Amino acid sequence: MKYLRFIIVCFTLLAGCTATQYTELASTSDPDDESGIGGTGIIGAITGFGSIFVNGVEVETERGTQLMVDGQRVDSFDFARGDVVEVLAVKQRGITRAERVQVRHEVIGKVDQVDKANNSFTVLGQTVIADTQDVSLPQAGDVVQVSGFRDNTGRVHATHVAQGRGDNLLLSGTVRTIGKDSFYIGEQKVTVGDSASLQAGSRVRVRGQLRGNALDASSLTVLDAHPFGSRVQRLLVQGFISKEAGQAYRIDGVSFTSPDTLQVRQPDPQRVEIKRSASGEWTATRLIGEHGLPQGRPEPRSGAGKVKRAPTRLRRPSMPPRPGMGGAGRPMR
Repeated sequence: MKYLRFIIVCFTLLAGCTATQYTELASTSDPDDESGIGGTGIIGAITGFGSIFVNGVEVETERGTQLMVDGQRVDSFDFARGDVVEVLAVKQRGITRAERVQVRHEVIGKVDQVDKANNSFTVLGQTVIADTQDVSLPQAGDVVQVSGFRDNTGRVHATHVAQGRGDNLLLSGTVRTIGKDSFYIGEQKVTVGDSASLQAGSRVRVRGQLRGNALDASSLTVLDAHPFGSRVQRLLVQGFISKEAGQAYRIDGVSFTSPDTLQVRQPDPQRVEIKRSASGEWTATRLIGEHGLPQGRPEPRSGAGKVKRAPTRLRRPSMPPRPGMGGAGRPMR
């Protein structure tokens, strides 16, 4: 009888333990866990640090994060406020983790002209607007690398300007005016061996050297309008929104529709969340306002805001602030 009671007690305790374990496992399921359904693509300027903050999202970068700069794999990079990044992210247990971060530049080259009256300068035929206090006007002859967003006229609104290298010319933008062996991005002529495969309106990245007034391409990459392919179901994108026919819009090369009329602010880049439907169409779910948007710290703590696999340092010093203005200035609009 005592033995029977002992067996019953054991079964009761075992059942209780099993039930408790099941409850704990159930409570850890995360409705926002994207590990099995495709992640989130984030395109925008870094506004601050915890790890990195982009479009109000704190994104954790780790040693396993794949890091690229302008399409090339690198071992390390010191992020700066204003760097424009494309982040392939997955949210797991409330933490957004970066699987891949690509830093991109609109133009790298020598400053040809500076227009102080209009707070702008020209690099490789591209007009660059320095319309935030975080960005300082360089000097003519400086070699710079420019991060930012293009407006609907093709001008680059800079979010960060850093020193570049004269042997590393780069130009990203939209193809126009295609000739037999050349095309234009903005006012810059680009020469190629054969332009037959290019189409006006395509977005490309060109590396090369100047030959006279033309940029002689050593490499040319046609950029996908959706840099994350089919791996994401949700996009958080910063850029200039253009209105197209009907309910169609475009931001940073991505076409989407909106059931409601969007309030498009032409002078400034905006942020929008868009989601992919079951049919593969992208639809806006909300505009992301500036008010209350988490920005992160202005400067990273030691070791934060940096992905590193080797001692190589790629970040060159930022351009000095304008006289009479602080180094950090006000946050990007």
